[in-house]
Amino acid sequence: VFDNLKVLDLSWTRITITPDFSVMPCLVKLTFEECRGLVEVHESVGQLKSLVWISLTGCGELEKLPDTICQLTSLEFLSLHNCKKLLYLPKQLGNMTSLKHLDLRTTSRHIKSLPDFVRKLHILEHLLIGKNIREITIASHPNDIVVVSELICWSAYVLDVLPDPCCRKKTQLKLIDNTVDELTETFRRWDNLESLILNCRSLKSLPTGIGQLLKLKVLEVYSDNHILVDDALPLASIEKLVLKCAVLEYVSSFNKKTQNLKHLTLKSKKMQVLPDWIGSSSKLESLELRGCKIMELKVPADHFNTPRIPF
Repeated sequence: VFDNLKVLDLSWTRITITPDFSVMPCLVKLTFEECRGLVEVHESVGQLKSLVWISLTGCGELEKLPDTICQLTSLEFLSLHNCKKLLYLPKQLGNMTSLKHLDLRTTSRHIKSLPDFVRKLHILEHLLIGKNIREITIASHPNDIVVVSELICWSAYVLDVLPDPCCRKKTQLKLIDNTVDELTETFRRWDNLESLILNCRSLKSLPTGIGQLLKLKVLEVYSDNHILVDDALPLASIEKLVLKCAVLEYVSSFNKKTQNLKHLTLKSKKMQVLPDWIGSSSKLESLELRGCKIMELKVPADHFNTPRIPF
């Protein structure tokens, strides 16, 4: 009956054990999101040679994965987000050489370090690390560092302990941490970073060392605090700038050139005047002033062709 079945989604069901997958040999996608009573993944999962996607997000009672899951050499997506009772990860997960997206935000107190097998995933594109990860041990040799283009972290601590070779190979970084109010000088090590997104609601200042990110093209900062913008902001290379903060303040000496800026979004309830430095943004295509109490909009002559200015 299930010989030709390619997609199986049993999300939000009350199953405790997954089906026997041997009767579904053509499965490509498996989803068991928020199956909160799930305690066992059937070992036959290793027989699914065409499987490219597994999501176990929210399976809070799951304690282990079958070793046979390591046989899925075609798997590209694996999510273990909020699998909070996982005791360990199979050591041979590094055999999943096709893996591109790995979500390790398990929140499990038993998994405290980034598994060594990650260094074998040479085409991994997206690695999501949760607050449970407190130790990075994969950098015994620079050649062992997996080239992950995008790193998404739910803890600022991870950024401090990542080895230098790992930092230098990243081009995209997203940090989501609502507890951190200050970021260290760790960003000095991210030489090739092109996109930096900081969703940190408690953040009180821009990271020290951000001015040395000479390849940075995208910078987005989200905070519920007062953010002071000073000469450390590397505007010369930035093409997209998003600053959404409770208060945005610019030091009087701030006079950065923004010749490459194409997209600018500013959101601050306290902002009443459009910053003067926008006048050098001759390439600006999109200007968004959201939630700002702009009393008077004086748009420089160069900006008459700006397509949209929503308030």
